[in-house]
Amino acid sequence: MGNTKALIVGVSKYFLSGANDLLFCKNDTIAIRTAFIHGLAVAPENIITCGLTDIVTIDDFMTSLRDFEKITQDDDTLLFYFSGHGTTIDSNHYLVLSDKLISTQEIIAYLDAIPAKNKVVFLDCCLAGNFQVGGSAILDVESTASNFAGKGYAVFASSNSSQYSYSHPSKPISLFTNFLCDTITSKFIIREGKKSLNDIHRLLFLFLETWNKNNPTRIQTPIYRANMGGTIFFDVEDYKPYIPEKFFYDDEKYCICTVEPLHSGIAKRYAVKVVLKEPMSLEEISLVNLEIVDKVKPLNIFSNKMQEMKWNNRPTN
Repeated sequence: MGNTKALIVGVSKYFLSGANDLLFCKNDTIAIRTAFIHGLAVAPENIITCGLTDIVTIDDFMTSLRDFEKITQDDDTLLFYFSGHGTTIDSNHYLVLSDKLISTQEIIAYLDAIPAKNKVVFLDCCLAGNFQVGGSAILDVESTASNFAGKGYAVFASSNSSQYSYSHPSKPISLFTNFLCDTITSKFIIREGKKSLNDIHRLLFLFLETWNKNNPTRIQTPIYRANMGGTIFFDVEDYKPYIPEKFFYDDEKYCICTVEPLHSGIAKRYAVKVVLKEPMSLEEISLVNLEIVDKVKPLNIFSNKMQEMKWNNRPTN
């Protein structure tokens, strides 16, 4: 069973002409590290952070990238996050480090070549949508469908190829990273102890869609492209399946075989399956029905924990 490992890069100070300092990028790295730990259960020792001193040179970046590759195993999930300036030159996008530009496409290709099962790239920079994703992941003839699921890579960009990426108007971090952290740490997308990349994608884009409707002068259109089969699941908490109670009753006239919960948001109800042991008139069936209702009404049988919390020991409709 693989682990989730992350490389976080935030560039706040620049030596290049025309690149103004972005002091909130350091805060981005701290915020996303916390989100990875608490939202995706990434172990702190599996996170490499580059940029806590505000400066990230090309040597710093490449050293961190190689260190990241060294700690990777074949069945790991890799997360790469970048916050800083982005620019396009001759139709090619570049991430701007403190002292040099580096091709975004080359970084994506480098990460793709690392022998891990899957990778997720988050780019929080201007013009970030100017990138390409290669063909679909290839299913090896000796692989099973479960091994293929989630294999490949995905890229999230904070804006399209012609847009700026903004800082948050009231928080000392970037807008995209703010919503990304809220998404990753959301408990509403946990299902059976897991969060899926698909659900992260949907919720993140919903947050930004809402922002764009309310802020038409500061629109950021996020971009998502992937070549993986299926999705990635992150184990974020222990999961114990809910085991419903069962009820069985055997009488000389009839047998109650099952009682199935049909509770809704407004009523506690059951479906009861009964086998009659002898022929009965309609009047006799009516009396048996009343008897069964009296037996079933006090029961507390539920399909899940949420039903139990809502309806336990409350009267049955």
